[in-house]
Amino acid sequence: MSPHDLLLLLLRLCLVAAAVGGASLLARRGGHGLTGLIIGLPVIVAPITGLLLLEYPPTTVAAIALGALACMPATLCHVLSFAWLSRRHPWPLCLATAVGAYILIGWLLSHLALPAWLIVGLALIVPPLARRLMPAIPAGARSASLPASEIVWRIAVALCIAAAILLGAPHLPPALSGLLLAFPIAGTVLPVFTLPRFGHPATVQLLRGFAGGMSGFAAFLASLALGLGHGVPSPLVWLGGLLLAGLIGLVQQRQRRS
Repeated sequence: MSPHDLLLLLLRLCLVAAAVGGASLLARRGGHGLTGLIIGLPVIVAPITGLLLLEYPPTTVAAIALGALACMPATLCHVLSFAWLSRRHPWPLCLATAVGAYILIGWLLSHLALPAWLIVGLALIVPPLARRLMPAIPAGARSASLPASEIVWRIAVALCIAAAILLGAPHLPPALSGLLLAFPIAGTVLPVFTLPRFGHPATVQLLRGFAGGMSGFAAFLASLALGLGHGVPSPLVWLGGLLLAGLIGLVQQRQRRS
């Protein structure tokens, strides 16, 4: 592994740790829904794509963004599977089914060779659709009393998963490699810890918030996929996508409070 690749790996791991740790801390004040919303937004992919734009042509980064968008339906199937099963089943079964749904749907989509416009359209449609298909949110506490030890465990598990994916993906077939690199790490680790400690109501709140944040995630990546390489300066496209994602996040937060 070259020094550049090692640096990029460490950066990604730091971003995963910051996202999981920061979102877990937010749960203490803003509740599980806000935690999910934050991890659904492009808090990890935005800085990574920003760095990629410094090294690669805009068209290359646009292709990477489009590849991530293609996995969005699989991600939301993952979320819905976990949310519905969390009503009556323990987290291992929820996790196994959700991961299986992600891999199956993602694998099928990767072999359909969908046109770019359809990939973008599906990515923008599935987050609000997933919110509508979520189980009704039962009455439950909106805040979370998390001990520091659990936050450390959440970060440690997320880092282990992220390291395994990032180190193993280059050695796998391209289709499976792309699926693993787009795997929702934070959207998997946090529900696994939330369900046994806080139960089904908190888990649904978390995943419903995550689906809302994914609207901002999709908007950011769509801005890159459609805007880069067409004469507009890359920093403006990146910044515009980031501002759009932030605006969507604010709207989602207001709707969540109402």
